[in-house]
Amino acid sequence: MLALVIAAAMQAASPESGSEPPLAPPDVSFQVDDAGIRRFYPEAARRARVEGSAVANCVIRPSGHLQNCTLEAESPEGHGFGKATLLLLSRMRIAEKAGDGSPTAGRKFHFPMRFKLPR
Repeated sequence: MLALVIAAAMQAASPESGSEPPLAPPDVSFQVDDAGIRRFYPEAARRARVEGSAVANCVIRPSGHLQNCTLEAESPEGHGFGKATLLLLSRMRIAEKAGDGSPTAGRKFHFPMRFKLPR
């Protein structure tokens, strides 16, 4: 079985207030089953048995969906890990309120992603 390792964290700064506290991963609502893993792991990388990672940054919309996602880093380049991460983010939804009750809309979302193959 393939595995996607998701380590998500909110950046502490909010465009409106500049002082919102960071949010914890439980504020992220997303599940990937085996079919989803096969869909998101870059096919050529899977066939070549290449593992990789990518880091993206987004802004959370009031609906919880993400917008303005940009790729910050991808390793190794040219294997599709950045594109796969952006595709995954396009399907992700963040809770409208953080665990502390503060709104998530407008906050930045920093998303590091690792793609690992079974051993």
